[in-house]
Amino acid sequence: MDWSTRPDVSSDPEVMSGVPVVAGTRVPADSIIEHVEDGFTPEEITTEIFPSVPLSRVRRILEFAGLHVPRAA
Repeated sequence: MDWSTRPDVSSDPEVMSGVPVVAGTRVPADSIIEHVEDGFTPEEITTEIFPSVPLSRVRRILEFAGLHVPRAA
C-alpha cells in the first residue's frame, strides 16, 4: 500500500527504519490494519493496544485501506 500520499502516515529512515508509521508515533500503519483484520475495533486499538494513536487517525487509515469498520454503539 502506498502510504506516501497520506498526511496521517509518515516514513522516515530514522524512525522504525523507514517503515510507514502513524504520524507522530512509532506505530506501523500496517499494524492498525492487521489488528482490525484480527477482530479488534478501532476503539479497542486506541484504548488497549496503541493509546498514543488518536481514534480519528485510526479511522482515516482504515478508510484509506478500504476497510469499513462500523462505529461502536
